[in-house]
Amino acid sequence: MRNADNVCAQRIGNHQAVTVGGMQGQLQLNVFKPLIGANLLRSIDLLSTGMEAFAAQCVAGLQANEPHCGTCAAIAHARHGVCS
Repeated sequence: MRNADNVCAQRIGNHQAVTVGGMQGQLQLNVFKPLIGANLLRSIDLLSTGMEAFAAQCVAGLQANEPHCGTCAAIAHARHGVCS
């Protein structure tokens, strides 16, 4: 999960850089366009790589504990009735 934390932290930093760069445009001439583009592309790559790693290392092979889910559902139904 530390990898996901790192991906999120870097993505937040990239977003902040893009936000600041977007605020600095004067007269439709934004000298920060290279920064904006580079951080956008970095974020796309970072998120796609991070999702692939998360799927392979954390999600692949997960199975529901059906008896436990059934017990929890029965308890919730008994406490709260049927939601419609």
